[in-house]
Amino acid sequence: MNKLFVVGLPRTGTTSLCAALLDLGYGVAHTAYTDQAFERADVIADTPVFSEYKHLDLYFPNSKFIHLSRPMDEWLPSIQRLRAKIIQKHERNANAFHPLLVNAYEAVFGRFISGEMLSEEDLIGCFLNHQDSVETVFRERPNDFLSIDITDSSSYDQLINFLSTPESIKTGSQQINQREPQKRAFPHLNSDGEISAWDKIKHPLKVSSNLVGKDGRRILSCLG
Repeated sequence: MNKLFVVGLPRTGTTSLCAALLDLGYGVAHTAYTDQAFERADVIADTPVFSEYKHLDLYFPNSKFIHLSRPMDEWLPSIQRLRAKIIQKHERNANAFHPLLVNAYEAVFGRFISGEMLSEEDLIGCFLNHQDSVETVFRERPNDFLSIDITDSSSYDQLINFLSTPESIKTGSQQINQREPQKRAFPHLNSDGEISAWDKIKHPLKVSSNLVGKDGRRILSCLG
């Protein structure tokens, strides 16, 4: 397998999943904006993956994809709080966000960082449209695709089973089916509207989103 991409939308548990994958021995970038970050990481999540997964699927053949779902009554207030924080930050500084992040959000949510609040009906439509699109792309590829809700008590074992296939990504000289995970549950991060849990994680396998290569360029050529 080339890469493992997490295509869940923001506020579906991407940070918790990424933290669990770090503990399982994967190099993880929770968002990635440079060639070096994509090269270094085994796992890439969030932006720009949730909007560019079709392109990434072509650019990185033989990769696997994990979609994250979440109960709608939990996701809606969480995404609304996140959007409010983004709007406030954008109003203070129009250049506060990476262009790839802006493109990703607007591809799914429309003008996500504009001052116009989306209704619950609009947000539900965005969520369902994204879910339908992802499931359609991978419908005939069950070995390459997993969809889980990390609040489900069986989801961690589903993840381990998915990663234990013969095609699974290698973590250094090991594979996931050669390791016995110490924890069989996902951490619960970014709760209560927090958005900075990933920044606080210290781990040797954590990959910086803006990792710069030897040439010093901050580009992402796999998206053209």
